[in-house]
Amino acid sequence: QKVIGRTLRFVAHANGATLVYLSNLHAGAPAADATADKPLLDNFSKLMNHLIFTGLEKKPQLKMPPQTDHSGPLMVPAGSDKLRDIGRPRGTVDDNLAQGMMEWKELCDRMFPPVDPEGASKRRARFVIDDQYKDEEIDVIKDRKMQELEQYRKDQEAAKEAARKKLAQMKAAQEAAKKEKAGAKAASGSAKASSKQRAPSSSGNEGK
Repeated sequence: QKVIGRTLRFVAHANGATLVYLSNLHAGAPAADATADKPLLDNFSKLMNHLIFTGLEKKPQLKMPPQTDHSGPLMVPAGSDKLRDIGRPRGTVDDNLAQGMMEWKELCDRMFPPVDPEGASKRRARFVIDDQYKDEEIDVIKDRKMQELEQYRKDQEAAKEAARKKLAQMKAAQEAAKKEKAGAKAASGSAKASSKQRAPSSSGNEGK
């Protein structure tokens, strides 16, 4: 449970995503007692309303701090977690997300071996919303939000590509400036050496 929780936290944080799962509601409490979970459920509803109706442009204002205790429900809004708090399986914590992702994947594969894909495909249930529960207004909002999300991803990719090109241009300009400076220094040195070589010859002619 702790491994799955920390793995999901790492994946969500590395991708700038919000992590929410409520599978451990009522943990350590009588099954009939839901009062302890009411603040968390209210917080969950507030977060969902924000993501659906406000979007990713603004940070959600939640009543509770991020929930990162792996023995209970997890609710970690995007940007509220830290790599040093999540940790890494091999102990070393740095900004190498690819290495961290590989370590968590290896640990999960070792603790939870993949199932037979053929058997899994036979057991896989298809999630279908019954027509009586469909809401045209909600579907329109959902489609619009999905389009906004896709556009946001495209904008982020374009911004990253522009930043990469700008960085490459800056590096190229710096290299060109270094070469130009080195060339000017070499030319100046050659001119000084040539001047020194001509000086004795000139004074000798004057003596004659």
